Amino acid sequence: MTTPQSELRPDADIKTLVLRFMPYLLRSKWLALLTAGMVIAGPLVAGALLWSVKHLVDDVLVGRLLGLLPGLAAIYVGLVGVKLMLSYTIERLEAGLIERIDQDVRIDVYKHIVSLSPGSLGRASVGDQFVHLTSDADRVQFLVYTGPLSVLADGFSVLCFSVFLFLLSWKLTLAAILILPLLALISKRTSPYIRRAATIARHRLAAWMSHAEERMDAVPLIHAFGTSRMETDAFAALCDRARRAELTTV
Repeated sequence: MTTPQSELRPDADIKTLVLRFMPYLLRSKWLALLTAGMVIAGPLVAGALLWSVKHLVDDVLVGRLLGLLPGLAAIYVGLVGVKLMLSYTIERLEAGLIERIDQDVRIDVYKHIVSLSPGSLGRASVGDQFVHLTSDADRVQFLVYTGPLSVLADGFSVLCFSVFLFLLSWKLTLAAILILPLLALISKRTSPYIRRAATIARHRLAAWMSHAEERMDAVPLIHAFGTSRMETDAFAALCDRARRAELTTV
């Protein structure tokens, strides 16, 4: 990118990386703040939906107060409509901001690559460079936008639903919270394997891209020696390995 390689070490910590790529998000900061506000409003609307369902069951079905049915039904339908509109708006805003960040990162990466003198990339293949233009751009937007936004949404959702569930039944909520340490331990144990699988998948992706680039430059030779079937089988094998590696990250 535009920043020299010496300013961004391979072992840079998360804080350094966030500060380095944060300008991509700040270019659309007002849109990001609007999306974050709507994401926070989502759990509140969901909590209101649960509240309406609770009163519908307790007061109408169990308490047989049928006079409350029209009002509760209208509230429920209105909240469902608000939630659907909110979800659609959030999806549209997120998609626009994600694509903007991806585009800006790709442009800067491309500008950096074409500005380098020959031989500066060492043994990096064309497939590796294609990966930087695709998956690395996705990782940048996840680092500065999608990841923090997911943490904010999940944290606020946990807070809202915990309060609501405590109001419903504090005993059941407490029993559910006791499972959280076990889930955290499982996540901590499995995360290194997931990161390693993601690295392998990225290398497999770069392998088939590089192979395809090299063979497409040698199409006349492939036709001259009649090895198109063999090259297709080799490409299929690389794609299969990439597919299997990608599945291990799921």
